[in-house]
Order: sequence, then C-alpha cells, then structure tokens
Amino acid sequence: MGSRRYPRRVAPLLLPLLAVLVGAAPAAAAPAPPAHPVLSTVVAPAVADASIETDRRTRPVAPGLELTSFDRLDANGWIRADALTADLGGSGLSVGYVNTGAVARTAPLRGVVDQAGAVAAVNGDFFDINQSGAAQGIGVRDGDLVQSPVAGHPDGVAIGPDGIGRVVQFYFAGTAALPGGPVTLTQFNNIVQAGGVGVFTALWGDYDRARAVAGATKVTEVAVTGGTVAGVAPAAGKGPIPAGTTVLLGRDAGADALAGLRPGDPVEVTYQARPSDDRAVAAAIGGNRVLVKDGVPQDIGDVTPEPRTAVGFSADGKKMIMATVDGRQADSRGVTLTELGRLMASLGAHDALNLDGGGSSTLVAREPGAPAVRVENAPSDGSERPVPNGLAVYAPKGSGQLRAYWVKTAIDPASAPGIGPVSGGRPDRVFPGLTRQLAAAGYDETYGPAAGAPSWHQELPAPAHRGRRRAHGLPGSGR
Repeated sequence: MGSRRYPRRVAPLLLPLLAVLVGAAPAAAAPAPPAHPVLSTVVAPAVADASIETDRRTRPVAPGLELTSFDRLDANGWIRADALTADLGGSGLSVGYVNTGAVARTAPLRGVVDQAGAVAAVNGDFFDINQSGAAQGIGVRDGDLVQSPVAGHPDGVAIGPDGIGRVVQFYFAGTAALPGGPVTLTQFNNIVQAGGVGVFTALWGDYDRARAVAGATKVTEVAVTGGTVAGVAPAAGKGPIPAGTTVLLGRDAGADALAGLRPGDPVEVTYQARPSDDRAVAAAIGGNRVLVKDGVPQDIGDVTPEPRTAVGFSADGKKMIMATVDGRQADSRGVTLTELGRLMASLGAHDALNLDGGGSSTLVAREPGAPAVRVENAPSDGSERPVPNGLAVYAPKGSGQLRAYWVKTAIDPASAPGIGPVSGGRPDRVFPGLTRQLAAAGYDETYGPAAGAPSWHQELPAPAHRGRRRAHGLPGSGR
C-alpha cells in the first residue's frame, strides 16, 4: 500500500474554539491530532457544515479525472477524506463494474483494478462477509447481468451506454418454463430468498452453493444444459458450474416446484434485471441507503461515525464523485450517513448512494506516470480488506510519449511513493544540513507511464559573499 500523505494539523485548542463558534459542546472523547511532524498549518474558512478545512491537495489521475484529499476539523473531531471527480461528458473516461472474476470470491481491490486496466476505483457493495463473499446488490458489466440483488437490497448506481450516471433501483424478473407450468425465479447468482428459486451460472464461481440456501429445510438443484434437464439432486452442488450449464436452486417451496423434474425434461429459462427508470444500463453496482436525492442531503438519523464509501452524480449525470472517509482512527473519526450525505452534496452530488463502509472502504488511484494504482485512503483494518467488487474508472489509452515528469518527495526510499507531488503545491521544506530524496516519473498525455531519463539541477541561494551554490542529482533522485 502506498504511504498516506502526512495530514496538516492545527492546534488541539481549535476543537473547543470551534465548538464555541458553532454553539456546540466539544466531544468528550475527541482525539488529539496524531504525533506526525507538522509540515505547515493552513486554515481555510469554515464551510456550510461548520467544519474547518486544514489541508487540501488535488492531483490529476487522467484527463477529466482528479483526486482531492483533504482534512477537516469540526466540533466532534478530525475527518480525513479522499474524493475522485470524473468528467463523464466527453473527456474520454468510462466507468465499469469490476470484480474478481467470480461473484462468490473476494480479493483486495488494488489487484482487481490493475488486472482490469482501470486507473481509479472505490470498493462497491455490501457482501456476505466471512462466507461466500457474494455482494448483496446488482452487478452489471458491459451490459451483461453478473448478479441480481438479494431481497430488500434494490438500490444501485447505473452507467448508461452514453456514459452518463444515475442512482436507481433494480428489480429482478425471471421465469423457468417447466413441463408442469412456469416457475418464478427470484435471484440470479445470489443468496436465494425464502421459498424462492435462484439461477446460477459459471459466473458464481466454485464456492459451495449450499451457502446460497443456508437454513433451508428442503433443497432441490436442477442442472439444465442445452434446454433440457441434465440432472436433479436433493442438495446444493459444489464446484464450478460448466460453461453452457444453468443451475436452478430451490429452497423450501421453491424446492417443491422443481422436485418433479426428470432428466431430459425441457426447460426454458429467461430472466432480466430491470432498473426503476427503464433506461439502458451498461454498468451497475449495488449499494444501500440514498444519501442525497434531488440535491437534498437525506436526514438518515444514524449517530455512529464510521469509515464510509459513497458515489454520486451531478444533476445531468455527467459528473461523478466517488469518495471515502477514513474512520476508527485517531486522526479521522469517520462520519455518520447523514454527514456523508452532506459531504457528498458539498462535493457536487445531486444524487448519491452509500456503498459498503467500515474496513471495506478503499479508494485506489494511479499517480501520473505510474504503471499501477495505489491505495489513497487509510483502510481501518490497517490494510486492504478483500472485497467482492468495485466501481472503476478507465482512461483512454495513451501514446506512451513523454510529455512531462511527475516529481515527488520520498520519506523512505525503500517503500515510498512519497508524501505529495512537488507540482501539486509548495514542496515540503528542507532545512539547512538536511536532505530530501526526490523521484520523477515520466507521463504521457493521459498521465500514463512514459519512458524518460530525468536529470536534476537547481540553483540554491547562498550568502552574497559566497556567490550561489548549485545542487545536482542523479536521474531519479536529488538533494
């Protein structure tokens, strides 16, 4: 994981002072700022949510895509957040659903995103943690259904074929035409609801399908190949489903509806996931709880601050904001869902949806010139939690021709992506007698990697009677 920037902090006395300014008592257990070296103190004017912004850094990820990282202080403590802002209205960016290759499998987001060739992403849906890993909501990739929502989890975000985003709800409809009459299907590659019949394909993966009907008193599984029944079993199967085979898995009343089938019986399976607005969908991912609706942050009434992830869109759907807020840490308390909605609205979201939070909250992005993404937030588990899916941003393929260098300072040359780019603002000071190692990465017109051989030269001021001093460095480092 890449090193997190060092947050700029103001004095702890600002907590009670801020509480007086907004007419509230300071939180009794408000954490003190971390014992990081203070690089500088920058206090911005108070914003609408009665917080003070103490640090803000913005850098490009791709044309039309920026990452902004900021720290805020309010009467309850510190908040540290990262936000990706994407122009979906003609910059050449595209948005897609990414997963591990199987619904019932989790993995750290960073590796999944790199394998997909995306330049940035956030974690996606709530999921069956410590069990199958299957996400609870909708999944659509390249216009094809990956999974349907479980019962009671219809909320999601959709990207249309035109690249425009929106917050919608999804509903699954399916039918299995059997010799004895039609049977309603309730889920696709997901946990089967009570009395229901689920449809499973090779997209599910090799996780034991018994998890999808856990707690059922009666189960029937039917394998369908080429439009006819290939096998019937009184229990859920194990192992991967062969390509070209569809499995019907019924529990309780659903098991009874399938129990009369025999090998060779004809079966026709049809299904679709329909968005509530009936518009076309190229990509979609599920979430839970609408945070902002028609420009109005929702008062959800929760009181527990947690790490959070959210995605939102402007009124025309051409601007997408994906954000994480760190939590459960000394220097970032997390936010409630109500606070998250206010934050998303302040970032420009007309509509926004809450995604999975807690230890799952992860935001990854590529630095200019870097061949891979890095983790930009600080996951509360201390490292990336394996997750089932994510919402990713893709940039146009670049030429690979050098346009410029991205220069950054490094704290530890061995681990190091550094604490912030020189070109993103004032470089960190180096005091007399100290050194700072620098690194430079070449990038092309898309901020993708480009080969180059940087050399260093800097004029350093010196006392007038001694003239000027020159500093040189080898390619890739300087002092």
